[in-house]
Amino acid sequence: MSDISKSTESRSKKTRSKWNPFHKIVSIVTGKNQQSTESSNSSEGDSPAIRWTTACLNTTCPIFSRSPQFNMIYSPAPSLMMYVVVTLASEHAMTQTLQRLFGLTDKDMEEIREMSQKLSELGAPHQFYCFIRFLVDEQQTTTVSRELMIRSNDVATQQVFSSIRPSRVIKFLNTLTFHPVSVSRPALFTTNGYASAGLNATWHGEAKKAGLNRFACTFHRKKFEEFFEIRTTYRRVLMDHFEVIELPFTFGPSSTNFGSLLILRPHFIGNLPYSNRQLTTGALSKMLDTLYSSDWILDGHLLIPQFSASSCQDLWKNLMRHGVQPDLGQSQKAPPMASLWHWASLKVGSSGISANVKKNGEKSQTTLHKTFHDRISTDSLLEKHKSYSGRIDSPFSYIVMVHGIPIFTGSYFGSPPPKSSQVFINAPERIRHRRTIITKKRRNTKITRKQRLLRKVRKSEEKEKEKDRKRAKKALIKNSNLKKKRKSNSSSSSNGTTETSSTKSSSTSTKVVDVPKEKVIEKSKSSGWRRLANRIFRRKR
Repeated sequence: MSDISKSTESRSKKTRSKWNPFHKIVSIVTGKNQQSTESSNSSEGDSPAIRWTTACLNTTCPIFSRSPQFNMIYSPAPSLMMYVVVTLASEHAMTQTLQRLFGLTDKDMEEIREMSQKLSELGAPHQFYCFIRFLVDEQQTTTVSRELMIRSNDVATQQVFSSIRPSRVIKFLNTLTFHPVSVSRPALFTTNGYASAGLNATWHGEAKKAGLNRFACTFHRKKFEEFFEIRTTYRRVLMDHFEVIELPFTFGPSSTNFGSLLILRPHFIGNLPYSNRQLTTGALSKMLDTLYSSDWILDGHLLIPQFSASSCQDLWKNLMRHGVQPDLGQSQKAPPMASLWHWASLKVGSSGISANVKKNGEKSQTTLHKTFHDRISTDSLLEKHKSYSGRIDSPFSYIVMVHGIPIFTGSYFGSPPPKSSQVFINAPERIRHRRTIITKKRRNTKITRKQRLLRKVRKSEEKEKEKDRKRAKKALIKNSNLKKKRKSNSSSSSNGTTETSSTKSSSTSTKVVDVPKEKVIEKSKSSGWRRLANRIFRRKR
């Protein structure tokens, strides 16, 4: 069952295998054992799609906002291709700025080209689409260089640049999607980028509505949400910060089009914003490797909330905040850029995954109680509580993968999402209103009179000791000189030497005797300072 969530064309660039996934599903249902091929799911930590998806989740993506709202949704694949085309259309100085924000090598360009080629092959009407378009005004003054068009078409494997009147842009975009598009009308003589993706898929298994259940948005806030239960095969892995669950689905007319919904739920309630910020490319690739190498769990019974998310924003403003100049495109390559529109919509429910999100307004808690509690009969209250293999009843992040390519990613915190003040709780009032006592060290510390006298005594003692050392050195030098003179005189004359030696010895003896007397006198001076200090302190006492 390891081949349900992916097609035969894997991200590890393996050749096309001969197995039929339909026979694989039949063998699981009937219980017949057949030889299973190796899993084609192999995550590449250095792939640009995984790095871009990680940047979307941890809010470091250069093309999206750094402070997004809760329940935000992104389309990694089309937004990455849009960023590549903007990089190709920029000049050398601006290319360096874009490379600094998100580096792309020649190998990454080749992988992006293979990714876009797979997505273009999977395109089916009313089932799946993924496109990127840069629409230029059809006036003669607005021209695009031929080299840029060839390179962009080669990377995106589709017609990227097109000329059209601004009044016909909305109608043209509606032909590329299977739900209405609502974007502002572009200005004249400008280049506007548009990127989006859509998916309509059904679950691999049986799913039905489960009514109303509790959903813990934070530790201190719980509310009721609409849930659905699904019986299907799934995979589950426990990582350092997340619990990862994979649910397979199918889409398109052919049976080889498979995908999976990855749910990343943190181990602690309310820890999702912090876990997303700490997510790295290596951690996400390790999750995928561990998940794809694990075994499928048959006949799983899961409880999942029904949720929907949609977003539509101009990404050109975010690029300008990161240092990209607004006059990008005024060179010979392309006309000036005016906007980069990106929109995505996703609805997950018992019927599967859909791109048509109807904005009927958010239901209040009272309406939810009326909708579901009126249907409950008295006999159903006596039934036993249903046991599930897993209950997704707290905030989580999700990734919608199609053939190993991330199409949608985002986070769900509940409907309506909580405020930031409810997720990030402030400290109690006793801590917030407490006065912080700041102790500043004085530059010149005050010294008492006693300390000053002691310092003077110590300084005087040190000076006297230095004088004693100098005098002792001089005395030693004189004694050594006298000894040398004695030896020289004794060798010259015996008579004269006796007299001179006697006189010199007497003089030296007197000098040697005089040294300790001087020392005694000097010591008496230092002791006098101590006596003076002791008398002063005794008087005070």
